[in-house]
Amino acid sequence: MNIILLWRWILWRRKKISLTTKIFIGLILGLITGIIVYFLPSGTFKNDILINGIFQLVGQIFLRGIMMMVVPLVFISLVNGAASMGDIKKTGESWG
Repeated sequence: MNIILLWRWILWRRKKISLTTKIFIGLILGLITGIIVYFLPSGTFKNDILINGIFQLVGQIFLRGIMMMVVPLVFISLVNGAASMGDIKKTGESWG
């Protein structure tokens, strides 16, 4: 409840929140969520709905989103580096 009041107070002030502050707020919220889930009794709600349901889904969406950005970035970097070398013979010599 205190976190909600803190968040409302931050929004009320209408100051721009720095990236560092947003990261620390997310870190604290994740820590609190982890502590709450840890102390929940084992059962269908904790194991099947939270851990294997919601957290699994959100984690997979996050990882696949990162992979969708990183793989094309690495590919384009390699192609751009090879294209900027100019001569085809130099490209073959530098890659083995």
